[in-house]
Amino acid sequence: MSEPRLALTANEAAALAHVSPATIRRWCRIGYLDAFQVGRSATIRIPRHELQKLTGDRDPRSSG
Repeated sequence: MSEPRLALTANEAAALAHVSPATIRRWCRIGYLDAFQVGRSATIRIPRHELQKLTGDRDPRSSG
């Protein structure tokens, strides 16, 4: 089994948090969720631990 990646795309984070990718991007833009930009592009990555803070420090992949 492979290890989970430490950073997620906006789409991956949105799916795990059960919100839209636009919501994830907005949360990053307003500082509610920490993220970093990849290179010179507008592509962002969200550290998995940052998303876990929003989901109550549990694995966001778990259901329930």
